[in-house]
Amino acid sequence: AAGSFLGSAGAAMLDFHAWNLGYRFAPEAWGRGFATEAAALSLASARAARLETPVTARVLAANTASVRVLERLELELVWRGASSAAPAGPGDTTHLDRLIFADRVLDDDTLDAVIALG
Repeated sequence: AAGSFLGSAGAAMLDFHAWNLGYRFAPEAWGRGFATEAAALSLASARAARLETPVTARVLAANTASVRVLERLELELVWRGASSAAPAGPGDTTHLDRLIFADRVLDDDTLDAVIALG
């Protein structure tokens, strides 16, 4: 419907000098290319602002549509696993299988810091 909120995307600088690329869209917006287009613009903006800073993205492995968005952006899978062995409480998803993508090879400290984000 006209005036409906479809979603958002952006790249935020993390405390350890890496970008976090993220996007979230309402179900009615899925499958229309909005996430890919918005994420591509966010990626380009992050690179334009600080090309020397890696761009990372975290996604649940079961979210195949989101994985395809990152693959379309030509980000590379750099890690797969769970940040913790069991949920710490209600709503905690750190025990679920996650993927981390990046636009370049990450040093060990940066990769560890991204993994720790959950």
